[in-house]
Amino acid sequence: MDTRNHILQTALALFLQRGFRDVTMKEMVESSGLSKGAFYHYFDSKEKVFEEGVRAFFNAFQIENYDALSATSLQAFYRNWAERIGKPARLATIVGQDDFNFEVNHYYLIFDALRLLPDFKAEFSQQQDHELAAWIKIIQVAQRTGEIKSDISPQCLAKLFISTADGVILHLLIQKGLSKVQSEVLKLWDAIYALVKT
Repeated sequence: MDTRNHILQTALALFLQRGFRDVTMKEMVESSGLSKGAFYHYFDSKEKVFEEGVRAFFNAFQIENYDALSATSLQAFYRNWAERIGKPARLATIVGQDDFNFEVNHYYLIFDALRLLPDFKAEFSQQQDHELAAWIKIIQVAQRTGEIKSDISPQCLAKLFISTADGVILHLLIQKGLSKVQSEVLKLWDAIYALVKT
């Protein structure tokens, strides 16, 4: 692993444990095992480490290419999507933990980023817009092909699928962790699909 990534992993672990405000540059330097000079060669402020670390973290758990998901049917699309939920292999690499477990603190990290990084809110909103557009697109395909029939608009139906997953993830995080997230999301998505399937 190169030094820059080592610093980011170390800092990200600290930010995830205690949040941006409570982590100091001194702690990051000490936790990295590097000299102050070596550390500062890559990052000269806590804000810069945080910004780069949070972007790597955020990008790791987002779907970058929605066109890579199945476009044959709405059911195939959401099942393909669900396969990616709860399998944070890329996150494990970013945070340097093979047994990575997504926890409530990871939401705090995102909230810190939304508050502290001016461009992050726009990027986050753009990502949400891409997600919504991908769902709307497959729902419109499903309506055209006769796979589903519903008086609910494609946009509202898309938001229902997205909000259901978001709610399940948050609920499970608070209660017991994400080990059952994939099965719980799929159960509810199957129920929504059963209501609109022709």
